[in-house]
Amino acid sequence: MKLIVLTFFALFGSINGACPANLEADVVFVVDTSTAVDKASHESIANTLVETFGSCKISAHGVSTTGVRIAIINTPGDDWGTPLVVSSLSTITSTRILKQALANTFPDPLYDPVQASGQTLLNQALQTVNRTDFINNGYRDGGNHVIIYITTTSSPDARALEAAQKIRTSNTYGFLAISYKGNGVNTEALNQFVGGKSCVLSANNENDLSVLGVQLINLINQASQNGGNYNCQ
Repeated sequence: MKLIVLTFFALFGSINGACPANLEADVVFVVDTSTAVDKASHESIANTLVETFGSCKISAHGVSTTGVRIAIINTPGDDWGTPLVVSSLSTITSTRILKQALANTFPDPLYDPVQASGQTLLNQALQTVNRTDFINNGYRDGGNHVIIYITTTSSPDARALEAAQKIRTSNTYGFLAISYKGNGVNTEALNQFVGGKSCVLSANNENDLSVLGVQLINLINQASQNGGNYNCQ
């Protein structure tokens, strides 16, 4: 198993969604794998992320000091008891490895417990990415750091909202969120989670996902142009 549409296409990054060659960011995908997310939806989102970040210079701690570093944390349903660090900021060095890591986030019925409902583990996932051992394994001083929560219809609970607010206030990470086929049921909760509606991206079908990938890169690039600050209004 380290967001509502904005139109920064002309000002920040390419309109075709390609990463600027000099983009540097530490990106943490926090992936909902509860029963709210079926396998087809997970695969659609994963394909979009691979296509989107495949145009970036993917790097990792210990490999290069530049480029985009990507970590992945799985937040399964409540019965699992703990979130899982799939990849740290020192693990993913290529598009191929990113694709495999995202595929590994979804529960394998041959080896993993069955999917469970709920996202109470989201709070623990946020504590994990803020721990010293995680930070010391690829988080770069200064620059652009962002947590991207990826879900369908799940809503962060009160503890996750509080944890996210503390992290945003400390400027350790900015926040973005992706809701696929959420149909607006969790929009308000996600707005609170990330700090404002402009940092929530939603898509209701695969065509929307293609556009979402462009918007995602533009938001990350905009933050890089703004000292790593995500102005979620």
